[in-house]
Amino acid sequence: MDLLLQVVKHLYMVDSESRKFWIYAYLLVLLAVIICNQETTTEIPEEVNNEWLLPLDTGNRRAWSSVIFESDAHFKALRPTWRHRGVRLHTGLDLQNGGHRGTLGGPGEKIYAAATGVVIKISGTLPNKRIVIEHKLADGRTVWSSYLHIAEPQVREGERVTAQTIIARRLNYAELRRYGWAYNHLHFEILKKLPVPRNNHYTWMSQFCYNSGQVDKYFYDPVTFLKERWAEPVGGE
Repeated sequence: MDLLLQVVKHLYMVDSESRKFWIYAYLLVLLAVIICNQETTTEIPEEVNNEWLLPLDTGNRRAWSSVIFESDAHFKALRPTWRHRGVRLHTGLDLQNGGHRGTLGGPGEKIYAAATGVVIKISGTLPNKRIVIEHKLADGRTVWSSYLHIAEPQVREGERVTAQTIIARRLNYAELRRYGWAYNHLHFEILKKLPVPRNNHYTWMSQFCYNSGQVDKYFYDPVTFLKERWAEPVGGE
């Protein structure tokens, strides 16, 4: 505010010819500041040490054996379509905490970012609230991780996170009793293409993948993706 008052005072004191010059000069400075701020806020940080971890604290966030999967929770499992018009393929994983026989987690447990990145979208309402994080890989590729059926987000859009950042929690017992126990999991996806909820196209990608080719076009298998970054064999545990 003080700087603005000084500018106004200066323009008032100079003659009319000089005033035009100084108005253009101040506008150019303002434009340069706006451009610089845009460039710094849109930069996505590089991934640190390629660290990718499970989004739940299972006791070992580098082991798929610490996670519980229901029969239809796997990648590409058959699922009913919206309004049950046929079947589609599951585009992610439905995760439950299996650490120490489930004693570490459960309804209401903390959810972590899977890797370093920037939160680009928080959307929806319970029980379908979602967080999407953008990640830059070491080879220059960009991928996105999505966390669905979450509550009480602990981050904001535009915030930088790491694999140690708590971003939300799973639905708790009271919420599950209200919305149904079918939401007793974290739906976790890793996307090849920008989810772009800005034009409402993301719902189509998740809900309308009817064959393996459509799923592979937009999504990575999270099990394979994380195992490759853990330097583990892609086969079974």
